[in-house]
Amino acid sequence: MNPRRFWGRRGERVGCSGESVGTPRQTRDSRITRRRWIALAFLAVVGAWGCSSAGDRAGRVSDRAAETTVATGETLRMAMPTAKIVLDPAAAVPTRQEDMILLDLVYDTLTRFDHRNKRVTPALARRWHASDGFKTWTFELAPDARFHDGTPVRPEDVKKSLERLAASRVSLLGARLEVLDGYSDFVAGRAGEIRGIESVGDSQVVFHTRAPYAPLPELLSAPSFGVVPAAGFVEGRSDQDSTGAVGSGEDRSAHGPLPVGSGPMKVVEGSETALRLEPAREGVELDAVEIRAEGDLEGSWRAFREGEVDWAMIPASAVDDVKGEAEAMVVPHVTELWVGMNLTRPELSSPRLRSAIGFAVDRRRLVSRALPGAASLEGVIPAGVVGFDPEVCGGECDHDPERSRELLQAIGDVPSLAFDFDSTPRSRRVARAVAEDLADVGLRVELREHEPSEYRKLFATRSVQLFLLGWTGVAATPDSYLAPLFASGSVENFVGFANKGFDDGLAKARSTGDPAERAELYSKLEAAVVRFAKPVVPIAQNRTLVAVARRVRGVDIAPDGTFDVTAVRVR
Repeated sequence: MNPRRFWGRRGERVGCSGESVGTPRQTRDSRITRRRWIALAFLAVVGAWGCSSAGDRAGRVSDRAAETTVATGETLRMAMPTAKIVLDPAAAVPTRQEDMILLDLVYDTLTRFDHRNKRVTPALARRWHASDGFKTWTFELAPDARFHDGTPVRPEDVKKSLERLAASRVSLLGARLEVLDGYSDFVAGRAGEIRGIESVGDSQVVFHTRAPYAPLPELLSAPSFGVVPAAGFVEGRSDQDSTGAVGSGEDRSAHGPLPVGSGPMKVVEGSETALRLEPAREGVELDAVEIRAEGDLEGSWRAFREGEVDWAMIPASAVDDVKGEAEAMVVPHVTELWVGMNLTRPELSSPRLRSAIGFAVDRRRLVSRALPGAASLEGVIPAGVVGFDPEVCGGECDHDPERSRELLQAIGDVPSLAFDFDSTPRSRRVARAVAEDLADVGLRVELREHEPSEYRKLFATRSVQLFLLGWTGVAATPDSYLAPLFASGSVENFVGFANKGFDDGLAKARSTGDPAERAELYSKLEAAVVRFAKPVVPIAQNRTLVAVARRVRGVDIAPDGTFDVTAVRVR
C-alpha cells in the first residue's frame, strides 16, 4: 500500500522553529564542546515551551484530498501535532510528547519505568545488579530480545546506541550520560568510545560510572535511550534526513528504507507524515497503530473532531469541547518552566534580592493568563515524578508582594536587571507577565528578546542575569531534575549554583540503594534549593492534553506522555 494514498490528504508543512538541525553522526567532528553543549541544550529545552502540546505551535497545512481511512478491527488511529514523524532517538526532542510516544512504540530500552508503582521493571534487560558501591552496573539482556528483522539485540547494539546519542548534534540527551566514565573524553573527541560502556559477550552490558550512581536503571528507562541496531547507521550517507524523519528521500529514514526497531510495534509502512505499526511481539492486542502527522495541535484536533482518528493531542482551548463518545485526558508532563537567576553575576549575589524576585511573581495568575493548559509549578521536581512534594517550598514560593517590597527596602540600592528570553509567543507572554509583577514591587527590568539562534549564543557566554528556561528531566526521577541543574560543574547548571553541602548530599543520595530512602534524600536537597538558595523561580508545568474516543480502552498516560500499548484495546 502506498503510504501517500493510505492517508489521503497530504501537504507541505513547516515546523515551529524553522531551523534545520545537523545530522547526528558518530564521528569526532560532530562531538560537542562543553560550551556548545550548554548552548544546544538550552535552546532545545527553551524551544519546547514554544512548541508544546499545551500551547502555541506555528504551522500550516496545505489542502489535501478528502480521502481518509476507515479503521477495521482493533486499529488505534492517532494524530500527532508535528510536521514530520521522527523515529531517530538521536534526533527526537524529549520535551515533545509526540516524539517520545513514537520512540516508545518502536524501540525498547534496557529498563522500563512503571509510573504507577514508581519502580523499574525489565525491558530488553531481564535483570541487572550493581557492584563496587554502585559504580559498576551489569545488565543482562533477555534471551528473546530481538530487533524487528529477527536479529538478536547484542551488547554492542546498546553501546553504539548510547554513544551515537552522546555524539549527536541534535539531542540534549547525551549530556545525561556524563555520569559514565570516559563520557567527557568521548564528546570532546579525545576517545573513540565511551570507556564506561562495555559490551561483554553476547548478553551483558557493563556500565562504569565516575562516582556511585544508584539511579542508573531509572535513567536508562527514558524512551530516548531506545536501542537501535549498531549496523543500522551508515556514516556520511547522503540520503540521511537531518531531522531523523521517516520518509526522507524515497520513503527512507536514517535507518534505511524503514527503521528497524526493538520495541513492541514495528513499522510496516511509513512516510514523513504517516506510519502504520503492527505488533512485533506477543502481548500486544491491537492489530495496528496508524499515526498521521497533522502539523500542529489545531490540525490534530480537527482530525479527531471529524472522526478520522481515535486519539489526538489537542490545544487547551479544546479540552472542554471533548464530549459525547470521547473523553479528554489531562496529565502532568515532565516539562517545566522557570525563571533562572545567574548567581555568578554580582547583581544577583544577594539572597534577599533573589527572595524578593520570587515573592513578587504571581505564578498562578501568570499561568492562567499566559500559559493555557499548563499548571503552576510547585518547586523543581514536577508532579508525576518520584519525590514530588507540593509543599516543598514551605511558603517560600508564594506570591507575597508585601514581603517582596520589605526585602527590597532592606536592600536599599536595588540594581536594575535584564531579563532575556527567546522570541516564541509563549515566552514573550511569560516574560511580560513576570516583568509586570516585578514592576509592581518596584523592580526595574529590561526585557531582551532574542531569536532562538541568538539566544543560544548569548547563553553560552554566561552573561545573562534573569532568563527564562524550559526544562525536562527526561527520566521521571528526582536525580534527573536536581543533579543536572544544581550540581557543581554540571554542563546544564545554567544558574551557576555551587554548594558543597548540596554536592555532598547528592553524592549520598546517589550512593543509596533503597529507592524510598533515596527519594527522601532528594526531597531534602530540593527543599534546600527552593527555600534557601533560591536560584530559580518556579513558574509552570506542562500537561499532556489528549482526546480519546470512548471505544479506546486502557490508555494510561505516563508523565513523559507515553503509554503502554499492550494495555490498549479498541472496541
